Amino acid sequence: MAADLDAVWWDPAATLTAVLWQLRLGGGDIDAEHIAACIPAAGRAIAAYIDPVVAVPGPTPPGPLQVALETVTIAIYHRDQVAATVGATAPSRPFDPVADVATELDTYREQWGVA
Repeated sequence: MAADLDAVWWDPAATLTAVLWQLRLGGGDIDAEHIAACIPAAGRAIAAYIDPVVAVPGPTPPGPLQVALETVTIAIYHRDQVAATVGATAPSRPFDPVADVATELDTYREQWGVA
């Protein structure tokens, strides 16, 4: 049985600070609240990808998971920004926020299901 995907294994404040720093935004930036809302979605996407049997260690998770969380948070934030700017259109390919960090996350995958 898989672990709870909604279990909070990240530190929201530390993750938000790291993402704001990477984006060169200040804590009072107008998008800080939106970015903070992207963090749980990123955490759930990573948990779904690694499909843990036991809960992910944290908060704060091991370094590679934290970096992946920050990267996926930024990917979700950018996708939202593009959709708001360009308008909601059908993407040419499905959005996979974990695609850029999948290789790094493979070490943490626990259930390699075969259909």
